[in-house]
Amino acid sequence: MKHIIMALILFLSVGCASNTNSTYSSSSVGTASNISYGVIVDIKIVNVDGKNSGVGTIVGAGTGGVLGSMLGGGARAHVAGAIGGAVLGGIIGNQAEKGISKTTATQFFIEKDDGSTIAVIQSNEKGFKIGDSVMIIQGNETHLEYDNRR
Repeated sequence: MKHIIMALILFLSVGCASNTNSTYSSSSVGTASNISYGVIVDIKIVNVDGKNSGVGTIVGAGTGGVLGSMLGGGARAHVAGAIGGAVLGGIIGNQAEKGISKTTATQFFIEKDDGSTIAVIQSNEKGFKIGDSVMIIQGNETHLEYDNRR
C-alpha cells in the first residue's frame, strides 16, 4: 500500500515543473520573434491554475482499480470494487495533479516605447522591478528580458 501511494505521488510530480521566462516550447526553436521595448509600470502576483495532463487521472484510476479489486470476497465484489476504485481513484488523481501543479506567477504591466501598454505573465526569476527597462520578445510565447541598450 505504501509503495502504491509513493508511486502515485512520484508520477503526479513528474510533469509538474513550472515554466520560467527562460523556458521555451519546442515549436519556438527556429522561429523569428518580434522585439519591442518598454518600461515596467506595475507588477502583480497572479495565481496559475494547475495543469491537467491526464497523468494524475490515469495513475489514480490504475491505483484505485487495483486497490478496489482487493475488496470483498467473491468475483463480483472484486470486479465492482475494481470499477468503483478506478472511478474514484481517477477523480482523486486528477484533482491531486491539479493541486500539485497549481502555482503563482508575476503579471508585468509594460508601457511600450510606442505609448501602448501590454501585460505579460511569467515567472520573475530575473528579479524585474517597477521602472526596469525591458525587451519584449513576442513569438509563439511572450518573454521579457532586461533591455541592455540603456
